[in-house]
Amino acid sequence: MTMNQDQKQALQQNWEQAKNQVRSTFQGVTDEDLSDPSTAADRIAQRTGQDRNQVEQQLSRIAEQAAGGSTGAC
Repeated sequence: MTMNQDQKQALQQNWEQAKNQVRSTFQGVTDEDLSDPSTAADRIAQRTGQDRNQVEQQLSRIAEQAAGGSTGAC
């Protein structure tokens, strides 16, 4: 499952707030990995060895939390 457009938009809008949670969730990511939310899933997947879809699912949850649960995603 990939992130839908609303989830991607929420992640970009709330990226600064979400970065700390992303760092906690994905140990070993760098500031460079998190410099651009549009490439973060690929960079995190490469850095951690996790499947990109799993990374996107986790980023989607983080984005929803950062947005206060207002993305409408389940």
